[in-house]
Amino acid sequence: LMRSGNVTTQTRTFLLSVVLLILSYHARNVKCQCSQISGGLNHTEATAASISYNADRNEYLAVWMLDEGFSYRLFSRVLYGNGDMGAIHEIIESAGSHVVKHGSTKHPHVAHDPGRDGYMVFFEGIPADAVNEEIYMLNINTDGSPGGNHWRLTNSGHPEDKQYGSAQPVGVYNPVNNRYFVVYETKRFDTKTIEIFGKLVSPHGTLTSLPVQISNTGTDTAYADHPVVAHNTVDNNYCVVWTGSDFIARGHLVSNLGLLIGGPFIVSPTNETPAWAMPTSIAFNKVESEYLIVWFHKHIYGQFLDKEGNKLSDEPFIMEEQPSNVERPQVAYFEGDDKYLLVWDTSTLVNPTTVDTEIHSKEFSASGNSTGEKNNITCQHHNVSSFYSSLTIASSPEDVVVVWTGKSKGVTQYYFGIEIWARTINVVTPKPHTNTSHVDDDNDKGTKIPLWAIISITITFLILMALCVVFFVVLRKLFSRKKIQKRKGFAPVFTTTPQRRSVSELEPLDDEMSGVSTDSDEFSF
Repeated sequence: LMRSGNVTTQTRTFLLSVVLLILSYHARNVKCQCSQISGGLNHTEATAASISYNADRNEYLAVWMLDEGFSYRLFSRVLYGNGDMGAIHEIIESAGSHVVKHGSTKHPHVAHDPGRDGYMVFFEGIPADAVNEEIYMLNINTDGSPGGNHWRLTNSGHPEDKQYGSAQPVGVYNPVNNRYFVVYETKRFDTKTIEIFGKLVSPHGTLTSLPVQISNTGTDTAYADHPVVAHNTVDNNYCVVWTGSDFIARGHLVSNLGLLIGGPFIVSPTNETPAWAMPTSIAFNKVESEYLIVWFHKHIYGQFLDKEGNKLSDEPFIMEEQPSNVERPQVAYFEGDDKYLLVWDTSTLVNPTTVDTEIHSKEFSASGNSTGEKNNITCQHHNVSSFYSSLTIASSPEDVVVVWTGKSKGVTQYYFGIEIWARTINVVTPKPHTNTSHVDDDNDKGTKIPLWAIISITITFLILMALCVVFFVVLRKLFSRKKIQKRKGFAPVFTTTPQRRSVSELEPLDDEMSGVSTDSDEFSF
């Protein structure tokens, strides 16, 4: 095609090469396709997922709940840094027959356990001698299998008092004190009151502080729920934010000793009717020593707080505004580029039983300004119809792994195809990992070159070679044409044999040559 001299074909080839080059660049930002990480069991619903990053091994652990219809089990799976996945493990199976009633384990939350090079999972379950939920913790090995040690953290609904129970645990690790700070809801069933509590616990299950009541609704039938927590790595304390029965977001600081600091503070506006602020995520910026809290109600809102809990602006700012329902926003801070990444899902009601959901992301500067376009990171439409629909993220210094509950497109049965999906997004320009603690570990799959990187580099190299060939062919074609034109201008080509003519047959010369003699034979051919 190139030798035919067809300029249109050359132009199309060049444009196609440019498009492929752009696609290969995009492959650097979205490193891999969606991966189904749950087990694919029929008549079940995988949901309520949580994920944590292991910096020592450059890998993640995802945990989720399997809803079998009034019976619940917990599972885990390792996501390696090179895109591979480990085996699926049922993590509470051994504990279920001895400590927790079988089928009662729900709402897991995982955090990295660097002290023992593993993970810690917090979950709710019903003790064998009680009727209401309590909070437990279980250590997990690096391959995702249960570590064998599990501890009961709460005793809210002890056998003598069946009016109390605890649920919805969220744990964060403190590397300074080598402690976990666990926040949770404690319910009083007779008055329908819910309060937020927290306590410190060691990686070995030893309680290092008494339970501290963080919220105080003050009245019966009022409640505080959906807590989120972040560790201030500069001042070594915690910020806990929740929503109340009036749908106003509030917060409180807690010291590294498990004691309240100051009084509660208000995060969301109080002049809206209804207020409806349900915080879903919090991130700490250690460069500016401030927090970013996000929530959703018609739009996605963000509010900055300083390290004392004071609002940095009177009103929150809108991070995403669109006509469809936006839900479950999650935010992560990246110190390398001093920016935030927001991830959320957008739901569209197709019919009374089907909801199409897409996952989106957008980057923001440290001051809250949008620095890029909204990206649709959904690999396919997912028809989500789950009571425990979830979206969660975990971030490394460079990437974010997004985990959500979704159903494959085309699956219409309610309990079929609801699985846990994951996708990795590159946020910060990749830098070489300096992992030296597991150089000789054969199981350290995080140090391998990712498959996406090899494919992307190979495609980019081939595209550049194709561009060089196209450029050379076009340049050679242009150069050849110029040579032909040059020969035509200085070397006339006769189409007929010239005839000899006499001097008398020549045309008269102009005035300047009129005085020159023409008798010479020099003027004849």
